[in-house]
Amino acid sequence: MNDTSIRLEESHRIKAEIEAELCTAESELAQNRRKILKSATPCIMLSLVLATSALSLNAPLIGSAPMRAAVSMRMPSEAKLTRLEKKRMRGVVVPTYVTKADIVPKADITIAEVLACQAKWADSIAKISSVYLEEGDYVAAAAQAAGELYGYGHHDVLFKPTKATKHPFRATGEVAMSYFVGAEVMKMDEFKGEDAGFAINGGKGWKKVVFSNHNVALNGETAVVMGSYDFTCATTGNVATVEYTFGYKRCEDGKPRIFLHHSSVPYVANAASITKEEVLECQAKWADSIAKISSVYLEKGDYVAAAAQAAGELYGRCSGCRRALRLRPP
Repeated sequence: MNDTSIRLEESHRIKAEIEAELCTAESELAQNRRKILKSATPCIMLSLVLATSALSLNAPLIGSAPMRAAVSMRMPSEAKLTRLEKKRMRGVVVPTYVTKADIVPKADITIAEVLACQAKWADSIAKISSVYLEEGDYVAAAAQAAGELYGYGHHDVLFKPTKATKHPFRATGEVAMSYFVGAEVMKMDEFKGEDAGFAINGGKGWKKVVFSNHNVALNGETAVVMGSYDFTCATTGNVATVEYTFGYKRCEDGKPRIFLHHSSVPYVANAASITKEEVLECQAKWADSIAKISSVYLEKGDYVAAAAQAAGELYGRCSGCRRALRLRPP
């Protein structure tokens, strides 16, 4: 056997050993990934998948083959997920990851892009409600919308929802999902009693959302807009007006996403405190009215009209008024 044949045989042997070692490593990695997925909570599961795929193979995160294999540019393929894993992934806000080829120079955000983002947000709320009312997978619809509209996973998000009370700030996609679809379905006990599911209007659904901008400030790669939006209930048709501030930031894939969202109901001033003088004045008017009604009756006048006029002035059934709610005999 000549030297060339010996070297060729040796190279084949080394190649076979390397391939065997790679197969063993890939098998161990797959087993570790399955163990991690079974023990992880939904809020960290995707991060662990990415970490074990990219870091353990010593590959760059963006644009790497392990990244593409792990998330298919968004999330693990449904065909590769077990039923338990699918259940745990339900409601997870998955950011849209990008490859090196997807990265584009960051241009200034335009007014047209701001309006497009608002239209997508409004359409998403109506769609989530529609899916809910049709008994579809509204949680998945909300998770997809949140990943497209909000910058979770791309940059910090400052989110202060309208109806949040004990937990007014939602810094992660998980707690934002609790607000949008409800703590009950997200199995977040800490938020129960607070998060009824704003995107589904607590079960009534929203028919449409209409934005009305007060002003838009364009600041290069970011934009901030302030105004109010009207939510039409899908069940009653009632319209609720809420005031907002939205901030948009351009991400690496060139798409603007929300980095700031603050909502609040319009301020309603409290009625001034009733004074002692006002009480005494009301009592005097009441006494005078009784005497006047009796006088008109004794003179055979229209005492019913007199009583109706007095009742309208002295008693009130309107919301927020400063008069008695019902007539009670002395």
